[in-house]
Parts: sequence; C-alpha cells; structure tokens
Amino acid sequence: MNGETTEGMATTDTMGEETTDGPATTTEGMETTDDAGETTAEPTTEPTESEPQESVTVTVGADGAARYSPDSFTLAQGGEVTWEYAMGGHNVIPESMPDGASFEGSPNGESETQDSGFSFSETFDTAGEYAYYCSVHRSIGMEGSFTVE
Repeated sequence: MNGETTEGMATTDTMGEETTDGPATTTEGMETTDDAGETTAEPTTEPTESEPQESVTVTVGADGAARYSPDSFTLAQGGEVTWEYAMGGHNVIPESMPDGASFEGSPNGESETQDSGFSFSETFDTAGEYAYYCSVHRSIGMEGSFTVE
C-alpha cells in the first residue's frame, strides 16, 4: 500500500497513530492496519547508508554563514574534494588526518583567508578520518570532517 490511497477506512501507522475519515487517506512508506486488524501494506524499507562519493564540492561560507556545506561526508579512496568560497574571510586548516596522508588545506595556512570565488581541490588516497576548521571562525563552530573509504 506504499503510496496508495485508501477510501474512508481507518488506518494505523507504525507509530500507532490513527489516521481516518476524510474522503481519502494517503499513506507513503508505512504499514497500515484496517478496521479488521489486518496489515494492508508492505513493511517500510530501512534507510541505507550512502555510497562514498568520487568527488565532493564543499561550499565555504555557505548561505552567507560561517559554515562548510556539507560539513561531513564520505569520500571514495582516490576521490577529490573541491572547496568553493561563496563568502570571503575563511580558510580550510587541516586538524587531523590518518598517518601517511597528505592534506594541505588553504594556501598559506592560517596566516591568510581567501576571497569569495576562490576554490581549490585536493585528492585523497589514504583511507581514514580527516578533520579541518576555519582559523577565524572555529570558536563559533566552523568545522568540517570527512571519511575516506
């Protein structure tokens, strides 16, 4: 009954809440039970973890705020991350990385921020956890991380 409409019968979703009456009730992604107590829908599917991405673009200063978007993600081994600056006055400073990994971050490190429109990319061959931050806005939570698998 996934995504189907039922006419004029009471239904109970998997949370135990009853939805009824009106001329029609639409259900998506939930089990329903009719008045006789019989299940009338297939079980809902469990969400799956997303596959590691071959390339990811991180917006620096997303939505005019001191944040990275996305602030966490999973990258395929050998994948590339591009940091694009939507707003100036930020940088990308590596905080941690796996042994043997290379992660340069923004040109000139903590001593310089970049202007809007700037971008840079890095390729990550070493599996593991990586973390980074903006040296100017770390105190207000401008941090990011990713996993290379």
